[in-house]
Amino acid sequence: MELFGVSRICERRGEAKRARKLYEQSIASVLPEGTNRTARAALARLAKRDGDLARAHELWESALGNSREGYEAYEQLAIHYEHEAREPERALALAQLRGANQAGTIAAAEYRRLKARFEHRMLRLERRASRTLLDACDA
Repeated sequence: MELFGVSRICERRGEAKRARKLYEQSIASVLPEGTNRTARAALARLAKRDGDLARAHELWESALGNSREGYEAYEQLAIHYEHEAREPERALALAQLRGANQAGTIAAAEYRRLKARFEHRMLRLERRASRTLLDACDA
């Protein structure tokens, strides 16, 4: 827990390289589930910022679920598959909230905000996926 706390302090101070190293060490140790999710989400954001998309992708995959960090992971993976991997169908599948808010692990206001963002992304992805199918049929 101490490593996690120090990593957050370093991140807030702008010491991203040190924070990233400490987050890595903290998730390698045994952290409570919620703290582990928070550490993985923070580390994924730092990895993305550093251009280490493979590590960020791996962390997001491990964070999927009914929590604020889990929803962030769904969104970030959808962004990855839409923009980097150019797989709109896969992005669309990730952009669905998967029965979110059923476990009650996220506040109603936060859920509504996330739902609106996901719905916007899903509409765009549905249009993109249908264009991709039409282009494939024309070829």
